[in-house]
Amino acid sequence: MKVFDSSAYNLNFFLKSKDNKLFEIFDFCDRFRIRPDIIGFLTKSKKLVFEEVKAVPLDLKSLGQLLGYCLVAQPEEAILISSKSPSISLIKTLKAYPNLLEYGPNKKVKIGQWQKGKLSLVKI
Repeated sequence: MKVFDSSAYNLNFFLKSKDNKLFEIFDFCDRFRIRPDIIGFLTKSKKLVFEEVKAVPLDLKSLGQLLGYCLVAQPEEAILISSKSPSISLIKTLKAYPNLLEYGPNKKVKIGQWQKGKLSLVKI
């Protein structure tokens, strides 16, 4: 897997300008004008991993942004991360509607909290 901070570029532009070998493998991303913060490229399976990182407590707006990217590109995995705890309203909403995390068959956004150099997944 190759991992990059892609927050300054749309995915399609990033691939064309940064790594021609990756573009050859992931040429289907040419139509993706999305901007995830971190992208992992699983070169053998030709799949993507998205991470969206926030400096504030995670909320529905943050989740909606990542879900939009996921609905477009169908990554193998997607994680929404903050060093802060998720907002109470996000937790309550996801407990009432857990399917809001779904973006494809057997694909769900994971919620994570980064603390002391370690990522912990939040159970909803």
